Amino acid sequence: MKIVGGPKHGEEITLGGKPGGKEFVPPDGFVIEYHFTPTGKVDVKFGPEPAPKPSVPGQYERYQARAGAWHYIEAEPG
Repeated sequence: MKIVGGPKHGEEITLGGKPGGKEFVPPDGFVIEYHFTPTGKVDVKFGPEPAPKPSVPGQYERYQARAGAWHYIEAEPG
């Protein structure tokens, strides 16, 4: 699924259940969250989230599945 908005705009996120298997297309409302740790690792969480938190640039990137694409959840202004 394509990413809409944010720092990865236009890139693809593909989720699969097993190697060579069919792509998992999440239903609307699912969120994928990237947490960038100080040690250079990236922790990824994925699942349904009715009220997702905003992104935090450089620390958390959050995207929500809507209408067949991943939509960037904007950071809070300020």
